[in-house]
Amino acid sequence: MFRSLLVVCLVIVATFVALDSYTQPALNMVLPVPIPVSGTLVEFCVINDQSSDQDRWMAGTPVPMTPVINGLELGQEAPPATSTEVVVTPTEEHVVIPTSESVLAATIEPTPVTAPTPTGVPVNNSPLNIERPADFSPLNFHVLFVGVGFDPDEIPGEMDRLMSSRIRQNFQGLAVDFAYVKEPVHLNFQHLGTIILFTNDQERIDLLSLVRSQYPADSVVIAVKMNEMVGTSLNSGEVIIFSSNNLAVEYLTTHELGHQLGLGDAYEVGYFRPSEFPNSEMFYLDDMPDYLVKALNKLGTMPPMYEAGTCNGRKLYTFYDNYFNLMGLYVFDGPRPWGDTAFTPLQLIIMKNRIAELKGE
Repeated sequence: MFRSLLVVCLVIVATFVALDSYTQPALNMVLPVPIPVSGTLVEFCVINDQSSDQDRWMAGTPVPMTPVINGLELGQEAPPATSTEVVVTPTEEHVVIPTSESVLAATIEPTPVTAPTPTGVPVNNSPLNIERPADFSPLNFHVLFVGVGFDPDEIPGEMDRLMSSRIRQNFQGLAVDFAYVKEPVHLNFQHLGTIILFTNDQERIDLLSLVRSQYPADSVVIAVKMNEMVGTSLNSGEVIIFSSNNLAVEYLTTHELGHQLGLGDAYEVGYFRPSEFPNSEMFYLDDMPDYLVKALNKLGTMPPMYEAGTCNGRKLYTFYDNYFNLMGLYVFDGPRPWGDTAFTPLQLIIMKNRIAELKGE
């Protein structure tokens, strides 16, 4: 009896020693003096009278969502609603992309239309006709594009545009390949502001099951032809949904795939849940994600650091100027301070490490 108790005690002690022995990876460099912002720092984690319905939804308040009518051009006026709004409480991890002023300025003037007839393969049909990449490798991160709301003859051109050389160039140097489903798929969505979600999450589950029975997709990117600009990354669900018929499609595609490869958000507007900090883009001086510390050590040089805002009064910081950052409110198109790559050198390391982790390297 004594021997058994002794063994149990030793196991408990060993467990506590193991837990106590964990320490965050040490940063091999001294953090730079942060560059201050002009004006008042943004408070991200508080809802106030000026907060949008989207922000209130993000904070956990049930807010009605509007059903998406697939097949409408950006800016086209939807016909009178035939179904009621659905109240959805946020439960899934997601990242929302705000609309930039430059994109809003380019929105088509509304014109009345009738609701398009739903087209596409139901998710319970098989097999899918998939255009596979010539550079496929088991060690790559596999992206599969799916079109919703398009006519069948629109799909090749739409997918070619999404997988254009510019988007491929944004991921140059990363083990990422692109494939697409050759026919439209019929799915149902609802949206609030720039948030877009499945009307029934079972469709997401069924879609992933169908896709992965035929192709080893790491991320399924759903391009929806609809009349509003939206973008959401269901990180825990390995699905991206966005409206592709707009001038910001390159930014949306690149930004959302950045989330799937481990990057956080850097846009300095809107509400964030406190649990969303720290991330790769915004962090506390005394609390950085392990993967960010490892990436900094691998980079070997310290990037410029800026004040970014606060969360419940606690100051957040970011590396690199948000004006040039694809994970922020990116409106810049030109030379970047760090060179020719779309992503920062630090972001590239984080994504490379994430792919290697996913592929068991």
